Amino acid sequence: CLINAYINPVHERAVRDLIHDMAPHIVVCLSSDIDPQIKEYERCSTTVVNASLVPVIDSYLAKLEHDIGSVCERLLIMQSNGGVMSSQAARQKPISMIESGPAAGALAAARLARECGLDNVLAFDMGGTTVKGCLIENGQPLEKPVMEIGGANVSGHGVTGAGHAVRVPSLDIVEAGAGGGSIAWIDKGGALRVGPRSAGAEPGPVCYGRGGTDPTVTDANVVLGYINPGAIAGAKLRIDRASAERAISEKLSGPLGMDVRRVASGIRRVANSTMTRVLKAVTTERGRDPRECALMAFGGSGPVHAASLAETMGITTVVIPIYPGLFSALGLLLADYRQDHVSSVARRVDAVSLADLDTRIAGMRADAIADMAAHGIGQDQLRFEILLDLKYGFQMDEMTLACPQGLTEQNLAPSLSSLFNTAHQKAYGYARGEAVELAAVKLRAWAAASRDRFADLAAKLGDNRPVSAPQTRKAWFEETGGEIDVAVLARFDIPETPMAGPVVIDEPDTTIVVPPGWSVHRDGLASLILTRNLSAP
Repeated sequence: CLINAYINPVHERAVRDLIHDMAPHIVVCLSSDIDPQIKEYERCSTTVVNASLVPVIDSYLAKLEHDIGSVCERLLIMQSNGGVMSSQAARQKPISMIESGPAAGALAAARLARECGLDNVLAFDMGGTTVKGCLIENGQPLEKPVMEIGGANVSGHGVTGAGHAVRVPSLDIVEAGAGGGSIAWIDKGGALRVGPRSAGAEPGPVCYGRGGTDPTVTDANVVLGYINPGAIAGAKLRIDRASAERAISEKLSGPLGMDVRRVASGIRRVANSTMTRVLKAVTTERGRDPRECALMAFGGSGPVHAASLAETMGITTVVIPIYPGLFSALGLLLADYRQDHVSSVARRVDAVSLADLDTRIAGMRADAIADMAAHGIGQDQLRFEILLDLKYGFQMDEMTLACPQGLTEQNLAPSLSSLFNTAHQKAYGYARGEAVELAAVKLRAWAAASRDRFADLAAKLGDNRPVSAPQTRKAWFEETGGEIDVAVLARFDIPETPMAGPVVIDEPDTTIVVPPGWSVHRDGLASLILTRNLSAP
């Protein structure tokens, strides 16, 4: 990583050639290939992390390709930016796949949002150990240019210095340790706390009967009657409600001198407060109003908490997609090919010419076409997106914005200045009369890898829907002041016209809780739409 290689890579390439001559077995990664942008610390950190991953990922992918070679002709790898790449590309730039799992869920949420005509969606993914939030605007998940690995960062704003800076295009996902397996405990001051310790998958919550002894969020939901007290996962996993209630009683409600169910409700409220911080981090902290969004909840635990979280955030609509517990895996099957290219500029916009801009874009297009062709993707299959990194001259961080149409030599500087000032005002509440600088020009190249649609999946699911017998169980709601009998239904038992809560919807991969004051109906994509009754107290 040489200091000016982001503009002129010739010396880095000369060093690489020398190393190859002297020690051809050594992995060599150049910062000008991995991250050709100004700021040598981030560029160096990103390149070092990438180099450390190359031998590990190469060995892993080689074994995977060998094991599945008889049934799979091509192996595609998910990236942190929500696109897929070939396994050959992943070997060269494994840094691109660090946050691929969370990105898959956000991508699926964005695809569903576009199909059902929702402009603004707050994707909420809650599993066993973490919760994740991602804002989707106009059918596209927001992105961030830099992330940190190996350090906690609940706000998601830039690099905290506790881990390693990684500068690759990534979906703007914020996460925190507050999943279904998060352990509830009492601190030295006598306050109820939840997380960050987790029971994980093994031994898991007490109610799983696998040796867990510490009460968790899932145990609280079982005690409150939200999760089936007998079995989940299509009756494959037995649930021990009595053990969950006993663990909460012995470790929490007894020392606190409170009723077991009120303590279980308190566990949910404390966990929800952590989740609310995550959702605020991708909305209000980004200058967005969450009340203008629908909350799309998935993951095994997300639909259990969705309505309560939405109410706290002032959100009136919740969407529960099909296969919510498998939604991130579904996102892998919906992803398109994607490549990102960047050309550093680092000049004031009034010193940039349209000819220079066009030349840079043409060069990146040519590189993208050649790279995609190497993976069997023709030029006619590609679509391109041009983005600009803009900032005030005194700022350290840039904003990445779509390049406006109709630029001319005369209006280039005014148009880019206006574009940035407007975006800065929206995000931070103010704009300055300072000169605007163009840090870099970026190109995204896309190609369709999947033709699947949620409409087709919903139709197949509807054709094979199970027949369920009406059931009830007791569930505890604060709104009712205690336990009440609640109808327990399946997804396709829910009508296409609104049905008033409370109701609990059991599925093989999750449970959906519709509390009092909310209604639920099923739409044409088999999603469940929860709507808050604003006239309710």
